[in-house]
Amino acid sequence: MINLEITIEDGSRDNNGLLNMSIKNIEMNKSSNVSINMVQIFKTLKFVPSEKSLDILFFAIYVHLIDNLLPRDILAVDNWQREIRIKVPVSEPLLWNNSKQIIVEALDFLTGDEWNIEFYELSEKYFLNDELDLEDTIQVENICLLSGGLDSLVGAIDLIQEKDNILFVSHFDGAGANLNDQKDIFDIFQSNTSKNINLSQFHVYDGEAFYDTHDGNLRARSLLFLGFALFHASNFNVNRIYLPENGLISINIPLNESRTSSNSTRTTHPYFIKKLQDFLISIDINVEIVNPYQLKTKGEMLSECQNKVLLNSLINKTISCSHSKRKEPWTRRTGIRNCGYCISCLIRRSSIYHYGELETVETYGVNLDIHELKLDKTTKPISKVPTDVLALINFLNKKYELSKYEREIALIANIDNMEETAKMLDRGYVELRKYIDDNASDEIKRLLL
Repeated sequence: MINLEITIEDGSRDNNGLLNMSIKNIEMNKSSNVSINMVQIFKTLKFVPSEKSLDILFFAIYVHLIDNLLPRDILAVDNWQREIRIKVPVSEPLLWNNSKQIIVEALDFLTGDEWNIEFYELSEKYFLNDELDLEDTIQVENICLLSGGLDSLVGAIDLIQEKDNILFVSHFDGAGANLNDQKDIFDIFQSNTSKNINLSQFHVYDGEAFYDTHDGNLRARSLLFLGFALFHASNFNVNRIYLPENGLISINIPLNESRTSSNSTRTTHPYFIKKLQDFLISIDINVEIVNPYQLKTKGEMLSECQNKVLLNSLINKTISCSHSKRKEPWTRRTGIRNCGYCISCLIRRSSIYHYGELETVETYGVNLDIHELKLDKTTKPISKVPTDVLALINFLNKKYELSKYEREIALIANIDNMEETAKMLDRGYVELRKYIDDNASDEIKRLLL
């Protein structure tokens, strides 16, 4: 059991007026500071955040950082599940403690760990800023996540066609699109619409590490994104958050038994979202989290996008890759954003091929070629590059019927729309098979049965 406590270091505040907090490892008597960069948020958006909104934001930040600070290979008996006990200060501890079992179930499912949480009284105000000018507060009626990925691009484009007074929220870090990538996409949105749209970006910095390494799975990143969105929704009295994600990735059934835990993330899985939703209601945060694409494949998202001219101009600015910062095995590296061989990239490539309306095809770090994938066993050293490709091909060769998809979904969690979800998964894997069959080298194609 790892025992942690969130503490107030010295009562100091950052340049936004937010209380400086830290995560303390009790056994090690060592603390890791919580550092937040909200990019000119209060100067630009001009609002005083409520304590309730900061409760949910800081809690999401703590969970994300703890997930990253505790390496599974050191702390988990089975190299995966960690036992985490944490004491967290909030402004309404009685309310949160009465509902903590719901959020514990959500986190257990999200990260694969065993969480034990106790909430206690926050001794100081989260936020103090007497110099804040609150004139001309912006108007917000809709909030949407904008990660810099392809799904969020489609979701943002569609929302701009349908709604007005939109606030896009973004978290930037080393695992995906950076601050400038997100801002560039938003600026192009702004230049292509007369509607009132705004952008709020933030970044959470890792403090001092407890161990020599961090955990690299980042299973709790989605809670961080949602925490930032919920923070804004609470302060602008918005009752709906849009979370754009294709259903294939959202459900993310394991491709094989070894991928059941570490490689099958649950960041937007409907079971997790429902549990989080139940918790929010229990602590009087009445905000609905909606994924309009839960029953759509990524290819269907692209094909049904409401502004294809804008979509086509921005596709190559997005990042889908889970390996975008690890370019050593890539054949091409300069100016390339996506590796081309991880599961996220394979779904991206198959969806764009399904869409079929682009005049140019983007370049990837690795193509589906036997030599670039290092499938030739005589090549030294043997690369780990093909792992995802082979896992996907072996899965496609199982040729599941709809009833098998339903069983696989149920093994993860019971969800609504089971039959429609199974059909969506089938369509998504058809997109992937079609792409590989039409575009891979002959040696790769022959692996498909």
